[in-house]
Amino acid sequence: MTPLVCLAARRLPSTTRPAGARRHVDVCLRCQVDATRRRRLRRDLRSLREVVETAPPGLLSAVMASLEATPDVVTVRRRTGRRLAAGSAIVAAAVGAVGAVVVAARRGHAVG
Repeated sequence: MTPLVCLAARRLPSTTRPAGARRHVDVCLRCQVDATRRRRLRRDLRSLREVVETAPPGLLSAVMASLEATPDVVTVRRRTGRRLAAGSAIVAAAVGAVGAVVVAARRGHAVG
């Protein structure tokens, strides 16, 4: 089977898969491995519903202090003259190439 068929068959929930997709999953090892991983992940996520964690004392105040200590304005590094010149040359070359193609296309249509 093609990877696209595998992808489509794996992404459909097992309860709503058409018969053809179910048959594909039954014979495709890649899809069977994926289905097993998904079942394991769902089981692990369900078990996390029962876990309740609390933040250690002082964590919130430490995070807030850290955020307040950072500067509000981020300085942006200016481009050097060399970088600006190189960027301009690349843009000029691209514009020139597009212009040449347009002119050639128009001449070809006018002659033909």
